[in-house]
Amino acid sequence: MSDETLYTTGSSADAIGETPVLVHALTGGMDAGNAGAIAVRQLLGTMPAQRVATFDTDTLLDLRSRRPAMTFSDGRWVDYDEPVLAVDAVRDHSGRSMLVLHGHEPDTRWEAFARAVGEIARDFGVELVVGMQGVPAAVPHTRPAVISTHGTDRDAGGRLMPGPNIFSGNFQAPGSAEALLDLRLAEQDMPVLGLAVHVPHYLAASEYPMASAALLRNLSTATGLSLPVGDLESMTARVLASIDEQVAESEEVQAVVRSLEERYDRSPIAIAAGLSDGVSDEVPTADEIGAELEAFLASAPSLDTGLGDAPGDSSDGGPADAPGDSSDGGPAEATGDSSDAPGDAVDTPGDPGDSSDDDPDRPRE
Repeated sequence: MSDETLYTTGSSADAIGETPVLVHALTGGMDAGNAGAIAVRQLLGTMPAQRVATFDTDTLLDLRSRRPAMTFSDGRWVDYDEPVLAVDAVRDHSGRSMLVLHGHEPDTRWEAFARAVGEIARDFGVELVVGMQGVPAAVPHTRPAVISTHGTDRDAGGRLMPGPNIFSGNFQAPGSAEALLDLRLAEQDMPVLGLAVHVPHYLAASEYPMASAALLRNLSTATGLSLPVGDLESMTARVLASIDEQVAESEEVQAVVRSLEERYDRSPIAIAAGLSDGVSDEVPTADEIGAELEAFLASAPSLDTGLGDAPGDSSDGGPADAPGDSSDGGPAEATGDSSDAPGDAVDTPGDPGDSSDDDPDRPRE
């Protein structure tokens, strides 16, 4: 099969107009708090969209490893939750367009997939590719979400709030289709920017809209696009209020949160981002913080915000899976596997703006 037959085309570049930015956040890889997925759903659910390309999921996905749901009613099968991997063009509040690559991460043919996305990007005149994801970090939910960046576009990254970079140094991590996409596009001299928002380790497996709002704010700053964040901020307030209410009921939980706050406020991450005036002194390692959290969560009652578990699997590693030590506020695990994160202890709200009548993978006209 040729690269061209990996996808079918929809609206043309001539019909859409100038589209200088392509954003991607696929499900199935590292995305703590479902931060990237929620951000994409916010874009597709609140902005006018047109389908540009639909990828052949029969070719690219292993459906036995992620079996789609089917509905049985009145003695027969009546519906199939068909997986989607697509590119939509959305218009921001000022009328400017950008492309959004969303859906399931391909299981096979990563190189062909990267070539196909590159072809679509060139057809639409894309000048900047931006990836979004959440990474589990030793940070408390009571502090502002912080973004780390990576990539080749220093100009776009430089427009963001100065902060720490968990992607400094050299390391190896489990690959992902999105990481390979960024690598191949950068090799073709297309500017690439990665946004990784730090998500509290104990909320990594739950919906965390604060992180998604931070991604969209930084995406807006980096690209100049006018993006909808209000829904996420209002949901964040409800999530945090619910978490705080439960924390107040347990002295043990309060002690863990205070410990993370103190360590966060002393760490280079807070000082570099201008969030603390503290002096950076010795900060516990990722293993020390992870061990403390795991010991606590093994004996503590489950926190429940009443908002539901986050969908999706974050067990596969993206580029942020192995940044290393959390002494700089980076992820609290270096394996790329969030299954060890104590995120199961907290349930957060369902998808913002989610409705049974509003499929986030279906473009809004």
